[in-house]
Amino acid sequence: MSFNCIFYKFSKRKNSTKIPEISGLNIVVNLKSNTSILNPTLEVVASDDITGYNYCYIATFARYYYIEDFAWNTGGYWDITMSADPMATFRNDIWATTAYILYAQTAYNALIVDSRLNQVTSASVHVTSGNNRIFDLDGIADRNILFFISEDTNLSSGGAVQAYLVTQSELKDVCHSLYTAGRSVWDDLQAQAGSASACITKCIRVPYSVPAGAALSIKLGNYDTGISGKPVLGRLLLPTVQVSIPWQASDFRKSYHKFTLILPYVGAVPISASDILNDNILDISIAIDILTGDIVYYVCHQNDAVAPIASFKSNCASVIPISSYQSNTLSALSSIVTGASEIASGNWGTGIASAVNGIFNFLAAKTPSVVGAQTGSPEIMSTVTLITEYYPTCVEPSNLLATQGRPYMASNSLSGFSGYIQTKDFSVTSGHGMTDRERDIINSTLDGGAFLE
Repeated sequence: MSFNCIFYKFSKRKNSTKIPEISGLNIVVNLKSNTSILNPTLEVVASDDITGYNYCYIATFARYYYIEDFAWNTGGYWDITMSADPMATFRNDIWATTAYILYAQTAYNALIVDSRLNQVTSASVHVTSGNNRIFDLDGIADRNILFFISEDTNLSSGGAVQAYLVTQSELKDVCHSLYTAGRSVWDDLQAQAGSASACITKCIRVPYSVPAGAALSIKLGNYDTGISGKPVLGRLLLPTVQVSIPWQASDFRKSYHKFTLILPYVGAVPISASDILNDNILDISIAIDILTGDIVYYVCHQNDAVAPIASFKSNCASVIPISSYQSNTLSALSSIVTGASEIASGNWGTGIASAVNGIFNFLAAKTPSVVGAQTGSPEIMSTVTLITEYYPTCVEPSNLLATQGRPYMASNSLSGFSGYIQTKDFSVTSGHGMTDRERDIINSTLDGGAFLE
């Protein structure tokens, strides 16, 4: 039996579906008896030396072959031993198969950690500051909130506790005025509040701008001190801050980052990289209780203030001793729990109040919520700062793209893929004429890693 064969000088990988796209040498060959279709031996009459060819296509067998050996026999023929290349022969069947794909070159999930890579012990550090200044220590001495009992009928709140913004000088003058007021004034105030000093309940100093009204005279009980202050307006400050996340890789190395968020009056707190893999910005919503200095930070996903990653609580107010009479009446500021409850009941915004109410029950997991620094802590920065430590891998992931692929970890048809691919439990769609041996070769090759070309 004689038929036509096409011989090629062709370079390809064993685990590739690549086929020749070049012209080959057409030769009529004689088939020896009882030859295998998978490992045929052919007798070729050739006037030229054909030992430089290494690949062959036989249309009669509908297969591509690797040439394994040439032997010159005494009859003037080349005996050519070949083995079938099922990866090329059944390339269309391979592409038509749906399989679970572990790694791929042209499609991958950048959020999946590549367990094949090891970290390098050295780290690079990047510091990123937020876009807004939250606290300001400049002029803090003149940002004192004085709480006192007054019968100031001008405010329609006689007998109620007032909160006035006063400067350092005004605070000193108020204390001096009360100290020198005289016995008659003290007796009146004792009748009204139990003692003259009890009319002043507390004073705090704060590192934020306090919204206040027009200056009014400070009246302790019915005693007009003659000193002016400004009534505090409102109860909440609601600043927001955005901090960009300086990811040091555009591929699947994001998990090799360590983040530390520095919050004014809280300090350094950890943020898990796994919590923010989809974000390029941290949105931080802040609630500050003007009258207590209680702070609640909400660290949120980008453009998502309803479901925070974590919450951090602290207080930024310092208690100011305002009179020798006050030594036994000054008390610490309200606890952070009380402060959080007050913030939750305030004008916080749709969707946020419920998050504040659940402040201690919300978080499970990786990025912790913590109670921050103590009252009056000096841990103060003007804005939020993110410190990023990036631990590189021992092999640059992009170098693996063409030879090991990137994590995909999902089922899909191979029809949309090219380049390197590795599967799990591959089972090729049975093509016409495919033998069981060829099927096994294809399946094991894809599971070990192959190239769709």
